[in-house]
Amino acid sequence: MKNLFKVFSVFVVVGIIASLSTTPALALGNPQIDSVSPGSGAPVGSNVCIRVSINWDDEYRAMRVRFGSEGWQESSETSFERCFGTGHLSPGTYQIRVEASRKDDNSWSNPNVATQNYELTAGSGGGGGNTSPTKTPSGGSVPYGPNISQISFSPSGGAQVGANVNVHIKVDSNNPGAISLTPSCGNTAHAEHTSPEFDTTWNTSGCGAGEQFIRVCARHKDDPNWTYATCKKGFYQLSSPPSQAPTADFWVDDDSLVQGECTDLRWKTTNAEQVDIDGTVVAKSGSSTVCPGITTRYSLKAVGSGGTATRSLTVTVSTISATDAPDYSRYFSTGDVIQIGSDIFVIVNGQRRLVPNPETLDALGITRSMINNRGLNGTQLATISRGSDIPDVKRDRSGFDAFKSQYFPHTTPIVPASPTPFSQPESVQPSQESESNGGGVSTGQQPLGWDVSPDPYPSATDRVQSWFESVLDFISSEAKAYSEWLPRNDFPDSTECVGFVANTKCRDALYWLDYEAHAYKWVDMASSEKARELGVRVYTTPQPGDIAVWDRGGCGEANSTYGHVAYVSSVNPDGTFNVVESNWSGNHREGRRANVEVLSCMSFIRGGCNVTLPAESPAPPSLSYPWWVPDFAKQFYDEYLRR
Repeated sequence: MKNLFKVFSVFVVVGIIASLSTTPALALGNPQIDSVSPGSGAPVGSNVCIRVSINWDDEYRAMRVRFGSEGWQESSETSFERCFGTGHLSPGTYQIRVEASRKDDNSWSNPNVATQNYELTAGSGGGGGNTSPTKTPSGGSVPYGPNISQISFSPSGGAQVGANVNVHIKVDSNNPGAISLTPSCGNTAHAEHTSPEFDTTWNTSGCGAGEQFIRVCARHKDDPNWTYATCKKGFYQLSSPPSQAPTADFWVDDDSLVQGECTDLRWKTTNAEQVDIDGTVVAKSGSSTVCPGITTRYSLKAVGSGGTATRSLTVTVSTISATDAPDYSRYFSTGDVIQIGSDIFVIVNGQRRLVPNPETLDALGITRSMINNRGLNGTQLATISRGSDIPDVKRDRSGFDAFKSQYFPHTTPIVPASPTPFSQPESVQPSQESESNGGGVSTGQQPLGWDVSPDPYPSATDRVQSWFESVLDFISSEAKAYSEWLPRNDFPDSTECVGFVANTKCRDALYWLDYEAHAYKWVDMASSEKARELGVRVYTTPQPGDIAVWDRGGCGEANSTYGHVAYVSSVNPDGTFNVVESNWSGNHREGRRANVEVLSCMSFIRGGCNVTLPAESPAPPSLSYPWWVPDFAKQFYDEYLRR
């Protein structure tokens, strides 16, 4: 049994070896020169046609063949025929060389080679003239293409990449079927020509530096399929053009900041291989946000093969000393009333002027309930510059009249509707409520903390009434202070461009916009001190989220009277931008526009849709009730007025 197993094993091994020997893998063999026509000894001017073949496997890439020092003619076929004109050659011995390369040998560095010598004689028609005898392929009736006797270039010594090169072509035939030109790169003015001698232009744009060529093929008029065309390459040297010097533009959106603010650096370069800002490599063109704490100089350097370009700019930063108090007067206008401790002041041209008693306030035509500290505390209010006291209407009538005539000439004195605990000066005449007095009829209450001795002493009824009215005044004042930090009412018409942007896209714009402002006014309001404190800025180039503003007076196709505003939804690589808007061209409809061009009459408001209150600004007031405010008033204020 063991012997039987050994015999079986031998048969299996022999079978495997036999199967391997009967299906060998094809190796890249040597190329074969199968035939040359005409045979050796042909006269100069003959077309010499060479047929080659090769045994191959999957590693085969291509074969090429040449006659003497003529240009290579290449093919990926495993069997083909190529013809060479000899009209421009001299009698002598020439080598036919065939090379085959593998797939990993694109440079023909290690080809398999076959060679054969061939004799040209000075027989009839020698010298390459057009009288050379017509040759046809073996067994065929169509003649080979005419000999290509000249491919010359001008300028002859080479040119820079991108130059236009003149090419002169000549074939040895009075009536060629056609001549084709195929450049290795670029393009030629003629892809095909029918004259035996002509010039064409070769545009070398897009070519690489080094040796390039034009392949010229000529066919016989009876060979429309170019089956037996004669082909030849003319080689030409191209050099790299001199490197262009890099250029750089470097600018900043805002070169003057207050400490804590930020701005964007922007730059654009050409012909640069590397760009850096103060040693940090950046994109060749782009932007970067910087928030310098002190005045800072920024330097950009663009380096290329043609040299270096440098640009610098300085961002000036203003610092505010910790001891410098913010100017809180900017929160008030002339005629506003504030209270510091037990003192009442009227704001006049940015100063606080002490009011000596309620009657003086009434005589100025200012309602007592207008006290509104805008949520500021006494320490903050005390930083507002204090001017001279307002003359007492009861003790210095002439001084009071002069003061009122200068600062409040158009207000109407207020006459209390009920008896006041203070003596009414005889000079103050009763009058009806006027729209110009800004607050209606006074109720005659004593402002909270106003340290004035009543004369005569009020009755119990008057004191209860005064207390109740003081509670209402307190609630009204606190509610008004809180409302200063709420967005204003919506614009009345969202089909208008301003209403659409403010009501639907930029709700926070209602913090810094004047109610119902026309579009062209938005830039001025965004440039105001109040808007800047809220982080709003105006630029000349768009970013997503900006408010685009078209000025009035014929900015693009915007309304010439009111201008136009739109919300920037995105910005395109070419600098144009896309918007969401309403009432473009007066159609009162919401819509979108793409690829909108930036015009010199346009501005872009940034930060207006997402404002941030400055650190020194008062927050919405946190209410601390005096002991005498009843619970029902606290509940009413908390549930209704502070919502």
